[in-house]
Amino acid sequence: MTIEDRLTGCTSDQRELVKLYEEIIAIAAWLPEPERAELRAWEAEHVDGSGAYGTSDWPGWRRHLSYELLDVLNRKQVGRGR
Repeated sequence: MTIEDRLTGCTSDQRELVKLYEEIIAIAAWLPEPERAELRAWEAEHVDGSGAYGTSDWPGWRRHLSYELLDVLNRKQVGRGR
């Protein structure tokens, strides 16, 4: 079963979030070490298990995401009150 098969019946917003998370995972695989260190430091300060912030909220992703996915990220964060 492909990811597309699993997304059958999902809303367009849900599909966009899946694309966003797929892209973040791909970027994380080749993120240069200085940015990995920046991400780890940000996570240590912000990601505490409360659900207020997650790794996908790291501001550094913005340097690497397409404009389309930046829009998805912005809407996700606005929807969470940011």
